[in-house]
Amino acid sequence: MKKIIFYLLFTTISMAVFAGDLVLIKVENSHHLQQLFQESDLVIHHYNDYFVIATTNRFDKEQMSLLDEQAFAETDQYYIIYCAKNDQSNYLAREQNNAKVLFQSEDFVIVKPMNNHLLPAKNDGMVAVLNHQARLAVATTDFPVITEENTDIRSMMNQITISNLTSTVQHLQDYGTRRFNTSTSTQAQNWLKEQYENLGLEVSLQDFRPGNYPSSSDNVIAVQRGTLYPDEYVVCGCHFDSYTFAGGYEPGADDNATGCASVLETARVLSQYSFERSIIYCSFSAEEIGLYGSAAFARQCAWEGVNILGYFNNDMNGYLLEGTPIHIDLIYPNSANAIGDYYKNICNIYFPNMGVNHESFMSGDSDHTSFNNNGYIGLYPFEDHVNYSPYIHTADDIIGVSVNNWNLSERYTQVNLSCVATLAVLSSGNCPKVQNLSAFINNQQVTLSWDAISNPPISYEIYRNQQLIETTTNTTFSETLPFGNFSHYCIVVNYDACVSGAACIDVVSSLEIPTLSVENAFEEADDPALKISVSEVQGAKSFPVYNDNGSLRTTIYPFFHSTFLTNNIQMGQEYCFTTKAVGVINGTDVESELSERVCGTSDIVCMIPEDFAGQYQNNRVSLIWNNSQYAESCNVYRNDVLIGENIHGLFYVDPNPPQGINCYFFRSVCYNGESESTTPLCFEVVNIQELDSEINIYPNPADDQVQIFGDNILNIKVYNNMGQCLGTFSSSNSENFVLPTNNFASGIILIRIELQDHSLMTQRVVIQH
Repeated sequence: MKKIIFYLLFTTISMAVFAGDLVLIKVENSHHLQQLFQESDLVIHHYNDYFVIATTNRFDKEQMSLLDEQAFAETDQYYIIYCAKNDQSNYLAREQNNAKVLFQSEDFVIVKPMNNHLLPAKNDGMVAVLNHQARLAVATTDFPVITEENTDIRSMMNQITISNLTSTVQHLQDYGTRRFNTSTSTQAQNWLKEQYENLGLEVSLQDFRPGNYPSSSDNVIAVQRGTLYPDEYVVCGCHFDSYTFAGGYEPGADDNATGCASVLETARVLSQYSFERSIIYCSFSAEEIGLYGSAAFARQCAWEGVNILGYFNNDMNGYLLEGTPIHIDLIYPNSANAIGDYYKNICNIYFPNMGVNHESFMSGDSDHTSFNNNGYIGLYPFEDHVNYSPYIHTADDIIGVSVNNWNLSERYTQVNLSCVATLAVLSSGNCPKVQNLSAFINNQQVTLSWDAISNPPISYEIYRNQQLIETTTNTTFSETLPFGNFSHYCIVVNYDACVSGAACIDVVSSLEIPTLSVENAFEEADDPALKISVSEVQGAKSFPVYNDNGSLRTTIYPFFHSTFLTNNIQMGQEYCFTTKAVGVINGTDVESELSERVCGTSDIVCMIPEDFAGQYQNNRVSLIWNNSQYAESCNVYRNDVLIGENIHGLFYVDPNPPQGINCYFFRSVCYNGESESTTPLCFEVVNIQELDSEINIYPNPADDQVQIFGDNILNIKVYNNMGQCLGTFSSSNSENFVLPTNNFASGIILIRIELQDHSLMTQRVVIQH
């Protein structure tokens, strides 16, 4: 037993020496990947079908490649740089002052950044590995199996126009550069935001920090609310930033103005209709330097439990090698097979002669990886995993050179639309909605107006707050503003053959003051952080958040109603904020009054010690544990009394515990106080005496039974070597007692005998089965 105790203590102490090693583990198959996610001594930060990157306290050189000791101690991120073997020497020579090489393979290198000047290799592929725990992608719905065309979906697909795709790509190309931290990237962000707003969608901007860089243009998030299941989301997205190694002119036509055009054109068509599930259209920034924008969005969705059924990525769909037929190469991990099979099913029904292949791709990456690593299944339809545009990340990524086939781009957009629309499920109203619904307020009178339908309807139904209030053939409606500061109006079109979905608009006369909350978010962000949340305010489009000095700190948009602050947040320091609601009334920005001032502090959560265990032997109680993260020491309590203060080791011995029941628990000691208590361990301390000649125990060692001979035996109690009572036995014969031991484990037991005069005697017996 002493050897066992020594081994436990040695193992515990050894584990505490290392803060955690960063390792790479090759993945053998899908089952192996699932097993890795279930291992308690691994924290996986990034995965694909070929390898995982994780931290562990138990490095195994037979199964793991060591990348870095004390992971994330000197950097907040590592990078996977996808780069072919024959190009790696040039890349690493170029970046030798910016990165330390940790691992090299045929297709990629893993590096530790030394500053914020590290750039991707020429041919794409830079993924940031952050100190966040990845989640294995899991399907949350059964994808529909399509056996024939849906005429409504085909009609929507036919509304995709090459002229619209061309116009969007040209506009984005004309910015010259959309590098994530440039003013023109912010201009492109605002232009995309405006396009989605013009479609009547709920549009938000999501701020985030891209690694070591101080700033970036924002993610643009547009939401089309579902009619039956608004909390189930189908997501399609793209990235709008561009990059070249040389800098300067970075047009990014194929990479990735084409993807932006596909998502925007999908939104233009689908926003005319109503769907049972909500649809999110995303335009991400900072993809080229590590997938930062999509990672920020997917991670916050995972934190807040947003139910995303699937993600459809749009990145590069305009280049086709001459002589190559139109086809789609599908990239996704095996854990996302459900959405891959669904995508192929859609293609087989609507384009049965087009090649669609699930390909292995180790030359780059895209935003679908951010979703899969946060537990959402996503895929990446790619123009060609071998013969993709050779002009990306150069000044020649322009229309006519890098974007050379608009039929290809059209096809990709049509498939994206059909996948999103089919999964979102068209509402029963499947005719086009009214367009350009607007509201005007004047002297307590609200007037709604909308464009006339070219195919004349029978009538328009007008709803206020889900109640039908008018049926008309006019394209305007007026009424006195109802009581309250907010009304939700919807117009439904009655055609000869069908009924449209609802086109809706909020009418706001004034904005309520939002409620602000500030919470510690250290555990979610793995850095000093605060979660800032605002209450829902009807009609509000944004919530600017202000520092105590009145300066703008951040802006919260209604999709999340919260944001995480990490920049310039110091541990233990209090920060105070105010906010207000901003909306539009009669074409004019309107603001509420400022909210009450609310303060919060980012601090560690002092966690209880882990693996707390102990034993009672030789009239001593020995206790062992593992320190929790951020613990400076431990306090030991016996029967609620502190007996060991600020213990810095990993074991504690109570040499002379009092007789009777003794319950021990531990609390971690952190700089900001004690943790909660461990679950108590209780031992009954007994006075061990050698038995006199009047009491005999036979045999010792024993197998299936022990016989006890003596006078005046009242009862017998049996304890294991941990001091836990195994049973109480009464004697009907005060001189001879047979104790069955079949149910006792091999080892030492303590037999305590109470005589009729209530004196106690205890004997050790060895059980050998």
